[in-house]
Amino acid sequence: MAHMREILVFCVAYSWCVSDVWSSVPFDNFPQCYTGGISYDSRPNEVGDVASLNCESRGGDPAPTLVWKRGNVSIDTLYTDDRKTLKTTIFFSIEMRPEDNGAVFVCKETHPDIPQPRSCQIDPIRVVFPPVVTVEPQSTTVDIGESPSFTCTAYGNPSVWTGTHQWYFNDNTDVPNNERYTVVETPNGELLLTIAEIVQEDYDVEITCRAKNGKGITSTQVLIHPVTTPPPYVPTTMNYNGTNTNSTVSDTASTARQNFTLIVEMFIILLILPF
Repeated sequence: MAHMREILVFCVAYSWCVSDVWSSVPFDNFPQCYTGGISYDSRPNEVGDVASLNCESRGGDPAPTLVWKRGNVSIDTLYTDDRKTLKTTIFFSIEMRPEDNGAVFVCKETHPDIPQPRSCQIDPIRVVFPPVVTVEPQSTTVDIGESPSFTCTAYGNPSVWTGTHQWYFNDNTDVPNNERYTVVETPNGELLLTIAEIVQEDYDVEITCRAKNGKGITSTQVLIHPVTTPPPYVPTTMNYNGTNTNSTVSDTASTARQNFTLIVEMFIILLILPF
């Protein structure tokens, strides 16, 4: 009896117990977030680096619910729950991409005995990467005489160098035709290319949009396809037995010539033979 009293005193003092007696409410100082493989010092994270994000809670019966989120989007995670130590953990791994630069991941904890959700988060991730160059549309079919337009955006970390975000035409920044090719930079930094009244020679021009920063150069090509004309339609006529009369006319004429030759040969033989 005295031994049981000691266990109860221990549980009250520390709000939890590793025996069969425990608190129903998760501990106040949780959840706690921690990471592995993410650099927060002078060495930046590179695209392709792998990192793990962990979220841990202690206490609670039933176990608390933990969810990792990026913005409003929940993330699929691995889950562990140890009822002896009342430790609940969720974790996941990421392979860093350009869009992870500046990302904030938040872990939220909910439990029936907690009035409001509790959370922890990791500091924004810094990822360096060469420029990401996007062209819209990147591939299109244009008929002669039409006037297509294309937009090019570029961003990177570090920032794209001034003057390196440009359209290229056969590896040259000079437009092929000053009257029909126009390039305009929009207020939001997009490069707008318009080609007025496409001619046949425009299909042979290699058009790319490029940008450069301290991590490299990125080039994205525009593909302009001509409108292909289908082959002319040749009507065919089917005869009564289902064959193509266009292909049987010549066969019929050839057969008639052969029959005529045979008749002439037989007539000559009849004239020569004595009666």
